[in-house]
Amino acid sequence: MKILHIAYFGKNGNYNGIYEAVYSLAMAQAKLGVSVKVAITSHQPVVDNNFIYFTPTLREFKPLLNDFSPDLVVFNSLYEFQQITFSHELRKRKMPYILAFHGGASKDNARKGWLKKKIANYLFWNYFISKAKAVVYLNQNEFNKSIFKRTNKKYFIIPNGVELPVNPLKYEGRKMNIAFLSRIDFYGKGLDVLLPAIQQLYDEGWEDKIQFLFYGFPSDDSYKKLSQFGDFLRYKGYVRGEEKSEAFRNAFLNILPSRSEGMPMTILEALSYGRPCMVTPMTNMGDLIVNNNCGWLIELTVESIVSTIKKAYDEFLTTPNKYYSNCIKAAEEYSWQNISMKTLAMYKEILCNNGQNI
Repeated sequence: MKILHIAYFGKNGNYNGIYEAVYSLAMAQAKLGVSVKVAITSHQPVVDNNFIYFTPTLREFKPLLNDFSPDLVVFNSLYEFQQITFSHELRKRKMPYILAFHGGASKDNARKGWLKKKIANYLFWNYFISKAKAVVYLNQNEFNKSIFKRTNKKYFIIPNGVELPVNPLKYEGRKMNIAFLSRIDFYGKGLDVLLPAIQQLYDEGWEDKIQFLFYGFPSDDSYKKLSQFGDFLRYKGYVRGEEKSEAFRNAFLNILPSRSEGMPMTILEALSYGRPCMVTPMTNMGDLIVNNNCGWLIELTVESIVSTIKKAYDEFLTTPNKYYSNCIKAAEEYSWQNISMKTLAMYKEILCNNGQNI
């Protein structure tokens, strides 16, 4: 089987969550013996002209199709114009494609520039989506919130995955570190509510009990606001690789008060290190966290965040090893190996229905 992933990694390249999800899935699929390549439409340092190709236009895309001749093409995310031109070329060649939304089809996302998107959907994207052999949602909540449920009724639910660390450390130390590992986006990631909650905890004298550690690439100037809390909140900048692993090892809890997500990688990564999480319902991870007793659900209000942090402090310190075990167990289901096996089974079903024997 030959699989071609198409993705837009944005201006931030490999700082982007889509990059981590697409690259990790493609690598996991390749380890299972599948021939996989990734085509990206924005020039980034990740291009290697062997596994990841730079294809900004049809001029570069057509030779890749000629040389690789994929059995199935997977478009990742939404609202990149190359999706329209590339999919037209694929239909001409009778090459099937599917679409993984990665959170881009939600009602919350549709509200951003709603008029432009409504026009664009009418002119281009409704047809592009309707012609996909199937669409992929990360979880049931993403499907429930999708504005394209009627546009293409052939769908699968396949979550993101996580690379499981080897023997993650248990908790050490007495002061509770609460980590935020995500893009520093003042509104999108809920920092406009989280920072006032941190201020209230600081005013109430919690600096002897907890500390906040922020990690992430700044998408706006809101990272400057993180310096006003002294040692109570320390901004560490963007981390990846071993530095990111160390950030999870140093954390006790992870918090993500986002307004909209598909299935955030940072939550799965935190769970894989045995770190319970505090999330909003809009992360689409609330059911996973609550049902597996590996964290707490928060509403996007100062009162809810403050009260939940206090509750988590008491409950976590009472039975930290219980939370550690629950998190590890929940994360194991989402190993990239398991997820890649599910995607390949889905691909085979789609190709079989398309009359292709792979």
